[in-house]
Amino acid sequence: INITGSKFYDWKQMQGGGGAIDLVMHVNQCDFKESVAWLNERLGEGATIEAVTYKTREIIQTQPVHEFTPPIPQEGQWQGVRKYLTLTRYLPSSLVDTLYQQGLIYADKNQNAVFIRRSLIPKNQDTQMSPRQSSVVNEQSHEITGASLRGTAGDNNTFKGLAKGTKRNQGWFYFVQGEQSNDPIKRVVLAESPIDAMSFAVLDRNDSRRTIYLSTDGAGQIPTEFLQQSKEVVIAYDNDPPGIEMAQRVKSQL
Repeated sequence: INITGSKFYDWKQMQGGGGAIDLVMHVNQCDFKESVAWLNERLGEGATIEAVTYKTREIIQTQPVHEFTPPIPQEGQWQGVRKYLTLTRYLPSSLVDTLYQQGLIYADKNQNAVFIRRSLIPKNQDTQMSPRQSSVVNEQSHEITGASLRGTAGDNNTFKGLAKGTKRNQGWFYFVQGEQSNDPIKRVVLAESPIDAMSFAVLDRNDSRRTIYLSTDGAGQIPTEFLQQSKEVVIAYDNDPPGIEMAQRVKSQL
């Protein structure tokens, strides 16, 4: 076995690799966990963590990223999702049906509510839209980057997740209400979940200002540049330690 820097090559078996973990897995014919345990026993925690960091960085740099494909809408499951949103979460059917007709909410094969995430950069443009200049942001001019999922089937379904291939830092679930469709955005409301964003919009219905309601999916990424261009930003997270921490982080970034 020839070792050069962090790379090795086994001339007898005509196989090579990089890093201590790969080398131990190759020589000892063991799996990843066994290799980590072997290194820790002989070299200690510090060296082992360094080896794991190397391996993780290699995976990030070489592993192909799955392209996002929107979950296929299942019309037969929609009534179950609609019932959950209107009867369990008490959202008005008018709002739910409007977002459904816009293609921003629908049901997948597992009766998950699918909330479509989109970029804030219109297609074929290099710069992020300005809320002061933008008008219609809920049309199909913005790239779909992923989807947030919320389980609705059965009792006490707590499933939450992201559809495979979702680019979390490139898109968000959002919609716009207030004034005329060609009026500029006056305000941005941040909420933790898509349902929170919808709930805030319901409580906010007497405010006629053109407002974009945007979900950051808990402690997820926020569109900092877009928000810094906004005249008014409302932070509407849960009044619990994670929500308060997230609110303080947003305020510090802005």
